[in-house]
Amino acid sequence: MKIPFNLTESQLEEMVDYLQSSMVCYVNKDTGKVISTLDFDNPDAEDYVDMWQDALDEIEETKDQLVKITSMPSRKGYQIMEAFAEQVQQPAIKDRLFFRLNSRGPFRGFKDELAYHDMLDAWYSFQKEVYKKWLISQLEYYSED
Repeated sequence: MKIPFNLTESQLEEMVDYLQSSMVCYVNKDTGKVISTLDFDNPDAEDYVDMWQDALDEIEETKDQLVKITSMPSRKGYQIMEAFAEQVQQPAIKDRLFFRLNSRGPFRGFKDELAYHDMLDAWYSFQKEVYKKWLISQLEYYSED
């Protein structure tokens, strides 16, 4: 599979990690360079502007060549949890995961349930693969401009 903007697999993996940490990634459409920063649309990030000033300056200087990729919407994250739960083979565990998804605090409850059943590694692998496919679709969308 060809990754848009001639990004490498390593860059894609790095972007997934950053985006899953609620950061923002900018991709230079011409060079494929990736610049990652905190999401400065979030007021809590304002205290860290000085730490990110070099990246922010580079973004400002090259903004016409950049594509901004933000984190996946939380609704999509919830759908990924549903998809993971659906593919679980053990009926009792599947039922518990769906119970957690339909309870208060579904993100935390889902993760706690996975930890209890020693399934966190499987979840993280699944989540990363889905996130990676989502990211590629976002990049493909912007590469068509």
